[in-house]
Amino acid sequence: MWPGNTVDVTTLLAVIERLKTRFLIARIGVVADRGMISAATLAELDARNIGYILGVIADPAPFVPLSIPKAGRPRQLASR
Repeated sequence: MWPGNTVDVTTLLAVIERLKTRFLIARIGVVADRGMISAATLAELDARNIGYILGVIADPAPFVPLSIPKAGRPRQLASR
């Protein structure tokens, strides 16, 4: 738990380290949205050789739904 006035971007690296220590994880990849990232965080992830996928969308256009057939019927995965 973090105090209510804690900015999300300041917690990501601490949470990663806590998870790695608690579960003895040797290699980790991070998936985060733009509220969890900053230039400093990206630099630190790179320095620690931690892979990441970041959800940053600069295009204001609406998303196009992605559908993949599953068991004979399409399943919508994402839309906006």
